[in-house]
Amino acid sequence: MNSKENKSASSITWIGPQLEQASLALVNREIGIRLADRLDLVSFSYKKKKNNGDIAPEYKKIEEKAWQGDRSSIAIAHQWPPDFERPNSEKWIVMQPWEFGAIPREWYIPFKHHADEIWVYSTHTKDCYVKCGIPSDKIKIIPLGVDPSLYLPEGSRYPLPTKKKFVFLFVGGTIYRKGIDILLQAYIQEFSPEDDVVLVIKDNGQKTSYQGQTNEKAIQDIQKNDRYPEIVYITDDLNPGEMAELYRSANCLVHPYRGEGFGLPIAEAMACGIPPIVPDRGSSMDFCSAETAILVPSFEKSQLNMKLGASATIDVPWVIEIHSEDLSRSMRSAYEEPERLRKLGTNASEFIRRAFTWDATADTVEAEIGRAMEEGKARIKSESEIVEEESKVAFEFYTEGNDAKAETIFRAILDYYPHRADVRYNLAVVLFRMGSIQSARHHLQWITGVMNSETAEFQSDIWNLLGVCYSETLEYSKAAEAFKNSLVCNGSHPTASESLAYAETMLETSCERSLDDMSGSPDQEDFALALINNEIQLAEIHSLSNEDLQSILESAFLAAYFKAASIRYYLAGIIMLKLNRIEESTESLKLAVNHFQEGEQPAFLRFASLKHLGLAYLKKKDLHRAIQHMREANAMAEATGRDNDAGLIMEWIEEAEKERESLRNHYSNHGESMPQTQPAVIADETGGQARTFQDECLKVYFNEGDHVLVLDPPLLATSASTSNRGKGMLEVGGIAVTRLSISEFRNERGLKVDGIYLGKVAERLLPHEWVELVSLCVGSLNSKGKMIVLSYDVEAQKNATMFWEKIEHVRPYSRTLMHTVLASAGMSVTLAFDAESEQAYGLVAQKKPYEVLWQSPVYDASGYANEQIDYLDCLKRFPLKIQLKPREMTPRPELLLEEKYQYLSALQKNRNSHGIVHYQAGPGYHFAPPLAPVSIGRTMFETDRIPGDWLPHLNGLTEIWVPSEFNRETFASSGIDRSKLAVIPEVLDERRYDESSIRPFPLKEVKDYVFVSNFDWSKRKGWDVLIRAYVQEFGAYENVSLVLKVNLSLKPESNPSMEIMSLVREMGLSAFPHIQVIDSYLGENELLGLYRACDAYVMPSRGEGWGRPYWDAMALGLPTIGTRWSGQLEFMTDENSYLIDVEDLLPVSEDMPSMFHGHRWAEPSVGHLQRLMRHVFQNREEAKEKGSFAKADLHQRFSKQRVGQMMFDRIEMRVQHFLESGEA
Repeated sequence: MNSKENKSASSITWIGPQLEQASLALVNREIGIRLADRLDLVSFSYKKKKNNGDIAPEYKKIEEKAWQGDRSSIAIAHQWPPDFERPNSEKWIVMQPWEFGAIPREWYIPFKHHADEIWVYSTHTKDCYVKCGIPSDKIKIIPLGVDPSLYLPEGSRYPLPTKKKFVFLFVGGTIYRKGIDILLQAYIQEFSPEDDVVLVIKDNGQKTSYQGQTNEKAIQDIQKNDRYPEIVYITDDLNPGEMAELYRSANCLVHPYRGEGFGLPIAEAMACGIPPIVPDRGSSMDFCSAETAILVPSFEKSQLNMKLGASATIDVPWVIEIHSEDLSRSMRSAYEEPERLRKLGTNASEFIRRAFTWDATADTVEAEIGRAMEEGKARIKSESEIVEEESKVAFEFYTEGNDAKAETIFRAILDYYPHRADVRYNLAVVLFRMGSIQSARHHLQWITGVMNSETAEFQSDIWNLLGVCYSETLEYSKAAEAFKNSLVCNGSHPTASESLAYAETMLETSCERSLDDMSGSPDQEDFALALINNEIQLAEIHSLSNEDLQSILESAFLAAYFKAASIRYYLAGIIMLKLNRIEESTESLKLAVNHFQEGEQPAFLRFASLKHLGLAYLKKKDLHRAIQHMREANAMAEATGRDNDAGLIMEWIEEAEKERESLRNHYSNHGESMPQTQPAVIADETGGQARTFQDECLKVYFNEGDHVLVLDPPLLATSASTSNRGKGMLEVGGIAVTRLSISEFRNERGLKVDGIYLGKVAERLLPHEWVELVSLCVGSLNSKGKMIVLSYDVEAQKNATMFWEKIEHVRPYSRTLMHTVLASAGMSVTLAFDAESEQAYGLVAQKKPYEVLWQSPVYDASGYANEQIDYLDCLKRFPLKIQLKPREMTPRPELLLEEKYQYLSALQKNRNSHGIVHYQAGPGYHFAPPLAPVSIGRTMFETDRIPGDWLPHLNGLTEIWVPSEFNRETFASSGIDRSKLAVIPEVLDERRYDESSIRPFPLKEVKDYVFVSNFDWSKRKGWDVLIRAYVQEFGAYENVSLVLKVNLSLKPESNPSMEIMSLVREMGLSAFPHIQVIDSYLGENELLGLYRACDAYVMPSRGEGWGRPYWDAMALGLPTIGTRWSGQLEFMTDENSYLIDVEDLLPVSEDMPSMFHGHRWAEPSVGHLQRLMRHVFQNREEAKEKGSFAKADLHQRFSKQRVGQMMFDRIEMRVQHFLESGEA
């Protein structure tokens, strides 16, 4: 037997690269040569180099101790990419750096359960791992080090080809993670060629894994430009001695990293006496401080999705960001304060050479190995233990309403245990609730093929949920089959029978009418959000164990789109009832009963609503209504054979009748009439129209999360039954609403709210009472609070007559007088509007609003106009007084809906006396000089740069709003001060995309499947790429059409049909698939109707500022194909759309307007577009699901509240900065 097979139990194997030019190999070598000297039984597992003669003598001992394949006591793996197959060892330690916050999902299970320990370089990395769910006690910190005999202040310097005296140095791969873009931007903004300064860039990425990601071209472009300060760019390989010389040749190292595992170049420079400029967070904070480095303020920036490239992550990744202006100031400070720099360098060298050496690293490793040996062999968890533990974690996220994290944990389990049917089922449940019906169905279908060994009850649940999925996608025959299978497995399944009846009923119905006649397809996203985030908190649902509630929760998913609201009301009512919130329960259940009309399916939902509404009335002692509703519910129970329910309800009825009889006897014995509860309730329910208007006002003028006080007229407080209305809090569209009578409000003390709604109150009060009430209201408002005042419009003759006929009124208030009263109380009227349905006018009054002069197009058909109308609409909620000055060449107000026109007209009537913000929107050359201290411009451009003549217009503004990160980069690289640039996306108005108000456009002679595209007839829109891809991919015989809606305003002399024919002939085609061109004007609803009439949207644009056609199509749920470049990537992703690869960036063609000359734009791949169109055509269900996801995604990410808040935050930040510093 080989002697090496008899190794003792204390043998160590170190796994990872050793003899390569990479940072991991360097770490392995420096630790390895020291362990080889200290530990006899250590071996090294690595890929050997072909030429052994290249091995430096000091590393020969590593080769001599190469691993022979035998079992070890401890294996330490430090390699990239990590290998998660357990090595042949009793204990397995993974040493793994990471730079992007959230770890890859595939690391989660091995890190947490398979590996025995995790070693990291820094506290920051450990904190990131812990945040991702890895136990803290499992993670050990192994700080890295330097060779103090090599990296020291004394010694020769590297000969740099420059005459400049002050040297900034960057060492590392010139990649995004290292912050090279921020460095270049800060350097060229802060310094000029006249400054005695040079930036030396040592690029370590050319021959490493960073190859292809470096910024070599950008650096070289700056080098060639005489307007920029000097840069020396070094790509040569330098040995350690030469690197030490390079460090010593510099005055300051600059390393604005976004993520680092440790930061060896930082430590090496410090050891040489060169102080670094680094962010004030991250891994370098283990060895950098204000005494040894210049720290730049930084912040964490999260990514949009739980992905890094194509890799899923366990959480949303984040990076460290600094502002270029902060880095500029730090570099200027270093340049101008040489004495401070020398002191920092001296401190840094002494500290690093004492505390962070490779010997110290080896000491730590050796101590950790000794500890691990003493602890002995670790217990390896079984698969069942891991699955059970992680499933609990996922369920916790699920009960908290964090479906995305629950989904991620279940998927992480399946990454390693894909055969687990229980986990896959749980994932399907989560996906279903998230609205990913097709994905849920895919997993359930997979389970049905392998579940023979599962229990009958579990198989029944799987078939039942699969049936529900089919129901949601209106595939009722498949749904019915699944529900039948569920009943075969478990005949007593709690919902399968009702589900089957529903599916069969809908199957019959669907045969009698076409899909076009139905009210709409299920909106799973809206439904899930209603269940989880609105009236019902998920934690409250899962704290309930009632069998009936569980049944309803399962059965609720059977509802189609038009029943979603009623189910929400029903669920809210039941849960409020169980939480003893009787008033809220009653209100919700009444709405549910009204929605579930008699005869609708599933019928049990109306029955259950009546049953529980009766119980709610019983608990609030409204006995008459309790008996009334319970009798109706009992009749339904008896008719449908619900004997148990009927028996229970009869017990409740008997209880209510006994209590009512007891009350009658009590009052009769005392000679009194028994009080009736009905009138008070009726009085509360007759104000439905007014309440509807009130609710709409609240949703328009307040934000979700606001607390609004609604003051009722005093006469409504005369009944004792209404005196408690302020004790509870209702919710309207996410807004907390408290209702009080005037008298109750006057007795309140210390009440603070975000808003107050006064509906037709003033007329019922004497003048001094009204003034007093307004003053009290102002005192109850928060600093940014607002009031909505509704008052009878007596200026209209009809309304005046109605007013004087009402004896409860005291006097009318004209608009002018109401303005005066509000102004005297310190409120500024920011908007006046007509409320014709209420025979009233309305005023929105605000505490200390910012006055804004708004100049933009709003009355023409341009994209800017549409965007600005949406912006103005979503800013209704915020403390701004906007004076609108429309700016368009050809106004067409007739294009607008009356509601929007009235709003814009009201803004035009506003007059500002202390305007502090001047806002403009349009092309950059169109901006006028600022007319207020804070000047904001909204613009965009479609290519890789902006026209040169825009620069003076834009740089003269305080801030420029662009719609995308794409434009932030193109504007900044064109010479716009990056600190002035802010990304403000467009806003999605949900009402605009309400399909119930959009009639499909009547297309004639189109085939079965229709692609649609809408664009200006311009080469920028890629119509030539689209035609080439379409006619090459599809044959003339195929059942497909391409509808092109073209706008000829830019080229009115063009003939699109002839140009298309010419292109097809050039391609040598005599026959091609169907193409239809529409060049007539379509109104907004007609255009959206055109999208609704088609199956998929496609546009291979060469460049977009935003991409409104993509946006409109996706907001309607249309599968969308677009280019993987330019502004649309702000909202288009691989998850919500189909992105066309770009072959290259090419110069803009000469036939484009002169402002495009010298620019570049994308050239979309014709071949990839062909494949995408074919894929969508052949995989229609998948495409529909992606379209549905896109609709939900856009509606969530670009809501009025979210974008409006972004806009207001930017305005407020700039205004506050001006008020505090006197500079905008």
